[in-house]
Amino acid sequence: MASHLANAYKFKEVADYAVGSQSVVTLEEAEEVIGIAARFIDTISHLLAPRSPSDS
Repeated sequence: MASHLANAYKFKEVADYAVGSQSVVTLEEAEEVIGIAARFIDTISHLLAPRSPSDS
């Protein structure tokens, strides 16, 4: 999780400031980050979903 947060911060810096040699996001990087975000959202949604008493 920590490595994903560090990677996400890199993309936030690019979006906010767009300076330096790291200011370009490749299509492959964008697709990877979108996939990671989708899996993160799915995991959190699953964890927060209401459970029936029989699921315990």
